[in-house]
Amino acid sequence: MHIRRLLTVGVAFTALTARAQFDGFVNKGLVGVGRLPASLFDKAGQGTNDTLGGFSAMAIDPASLLYQGNTISGTLVGLPDRGFGDGATDYRPRLEIFTFNITPYEGAGPVSQDQIVFTNTATVLFTYGGAGAPEYFTGFDAGNTNAPTVPQSPANSIGGGRRSLDAEGLVLAPEGGYWVSDEYGPAVYRFDPQARLEETILPPRRPAAQAGSFPWAPELYRQFSAHLGAPE
Repeated sequence: MHIRRLLTVGVAFTALTARAQFDGFVNKGLVGVGRLPASLFDKAGQGTNDTLGGFSAMAIDPASLLYQGNTISGTLVGLPDRGFGDGATDYRPRLEIFTFNITPYEGAGPVSQDQIVFTNTATVLFTYGGAGAPEYFTGFDAGNTNAPTVPQSPANSIGGGRRSLDAEGLVLAPEGGYWVSDEYGPAVYRFDPQARLEETILPPRRPAAQAGSFPWAPELYRQFSAHLGAPE
């Protein structure tokens, strides 16, 4: 759900429950807080931009990380949900690109909460249909009951019959681009670095089997792992 609210991002470790995961780990407690005003508009442009907030997932680009003294900077990619109104609006699904700087505070006393600074540098709208005549996805409810092969808004709705996307999960592809999971599907989409659709993965229809068993799951996992370059 896309919620207009104050976005608060923090880095925290709880002293009572934290456990060392590797040698040298030290619990420093809450070391950073950053905020963006809920009234801040993104960079999508006239007629398509919206306020920031309601992110379903975020991912840091490891190649962008830069360590200078006690400050860490890099690029953060945010994935909003299907828009405000819980699927009732023609929100255009997108990615929000941020640069960030973190200067951790490790003292014991009170301090202002400005250790993390975010800047929204770009907004990229998801498209499909090729470079010649791209279409924008819609966040409007995927209510097309005319046997569509992919989640799709009704033709007579404000979604205009375009493909519906309720983005939930985000993985940055090692070779560039993005993997995005969709709650309307369920589905997994592969987008290129410009957020243009390259591939759609839909779970195969489950054959007759005993309740609780999913014989197609290993093959689906194998396909997805092969795309990510992960061990099977």
